[in-house]
Amino acid sequence: PLQYCDKGSLAESIKARKFLNRRTGQPHLRAVLMCLIDVARGMAYLHLQHIVHGDLGAGTVLTSLDYFKGCAVAWGLG
Repeated sequence: PLQYCDKGSLAESIKARKFLNRRTGQPHLRAVLMCLIDVARGMAYLHLQHIVHGDLGAGTVLTSLDYFKGCAVAWGLG
């Protein structure tokens, strides 16, 4: 199923400090790990399909819902 990623790119989320705990100012480790796991699972799936993303980075990962989800995307090649 497709996911709706409505919170912008990971780069924008990092710049807006969305992964920081508001009280302590430290990274919210659960959110960071959950996002990383989602992206890793997506990359593993692509590789099983013999697809190489080729441009994985904070600008090509979209975040959704509570910033705990990460979706790797590609806008085009070349």
